[in-house]
Amino acid sequence: MDENEDSGPPSVAQVVGLNIRRLREARSKGVREVAAAARAFGVKWDASAVSRIETGRRDLTVEELLALPRVLTLVLDEPVTLVDLLPDGERCLLTSFDRPVSLTRIQQLLAEPGLVWLNVQGADRLSEVVREKLTEDKRKAQLESAGQDTGESYEELQALADKLGVSTGNLLLAYRDLWGLTGSLAQERERRLLESGVELSQPTKVRTLRGHITRQLMTELREYFDTQKGSDGPR
Repeated sequence: MDENEDSGPPSVAQVVGLNIRRLREARSKGVREVAAAARAFGVKWDASAVSRIETGRRDLTVEELLALPRVLTLVLDEPVTLVDLLPDGERCLLTSFDRPVSLTRIQQLLAEPGLVWLNVQGADRLSEVVREKLTEDKRKAQLESAGQDTGESYEELQALADKLGVSTGNLLLAYRDLWGLTGSLAQERERRLLESGVELSQPTKVRTLRGHITRQLMTELREYFDTQKGSDGPR
């Protein structure tokens, strides 16, 4: 599955398509045979549709994805499950609608319904994790709609360093020592917003909260450098 190495993580549909082709070619079957098996289950595919799916040029509907194990089991004459079609752990990151999504997140979403229906031990905890992640996704989307910006240009970094009376290098060290990151003050601000539990659906309120957290972070930075100064640390 190295066709997409140069263009970033593949989409879920691309990975499924590659696995369809891998399984089909391993049993020396053609796309016409896959299409015929699909039509036996009411999935109206022709050879062209199968080819486009295999090359990631056609997305699958939910119904088509769920029908695939039956279709491929018929044409390949051996059981094929979604486990055979979805990522196997080789990749930890995929794309969905041009956004990165972790393989673990996809696996959790797919596994939860079956585990809950079967009342498997640990299903309640998985459901809790899924809901926590969905809430996190919702809050990230709300921040983005309010004008999320976690970047920090060199000019902005220099301006902040000048305001604090330190070098940019020491400012970056402070980010690491205080917050365990090498990015920007804005990244830490957005992280705290996400973890605050405060309602983020109102852009005006989000902007107010950002201002409050930014002032808090500036206070932490000043205290950090005051401590460094008192201990003859680097400026």
